[in-house]
Parts: sequence; C-alpha cells; structure tokens
Amino acid sequence: MKEICGRFIKPKLDQPLLDLIGQTAPPELRTVASNFIVLQEARHSADYDLSYNLTSGDARLLVESAVLAMASWDKAATTAEANIFILSLLMFKNWERDRI
Repeated sequence: MKEICGRFIKPKLDQPLLDLIGQTAPPELRTVASNFIVLQEARHSADYDLSYNLTSGDARLLVESAVLAMASWDKAATTAEANIFILSLLMFKNWERDRI
C-alpha cells in the first residue's frame, strides 16, 4: 500500500496511472496518499521498534495528519480519480505482478 500511495504523490505519474488520471493526481489524493505513508510508518515504528519514543507533540502531529487526510478524502471521494486510488490499493499485488 505504501508503494501505491508513493506513486500517487509523484510530481509526474507513471503508467498505468498516467493514462488513467493524467500527469498528476489531484491535490486531495496526494494529501491522502502522503499522509497514509506517514501514518503507516509511525504505526509500524510503534508496533515493531522497541526504541520508538512518541512524544505528545509527535502524537498531536500524527492526529492532525489523519484529520487532514480524512478531510481531503471527503473532498475527493466521489471523483473518478478516487475510484482509481481505491482500486489501486485493493489490487496492488496483482498490479505489480501483471506489469513484470
């Protein structure tokens, strides 16, 4: 999922996103994708890194990232690009296998 989100935040999308969406993803989807990556990395650190130290300030920033991602998703949710984003997340394993 992180890899798929990373593709949506690139300055210029690669194939097949380029054909489906155009040069770049809408700003709201880029926000959702980039914040997903940040939040997933924080969750993995909290789950698996025993030395991970989360301050209250860090936690506040992560909550703000989640709130911003949800607000951005609310704006983008009904677009064709959002449908492509969701399908990409659902089919990411097949997507990579089929492109090789």
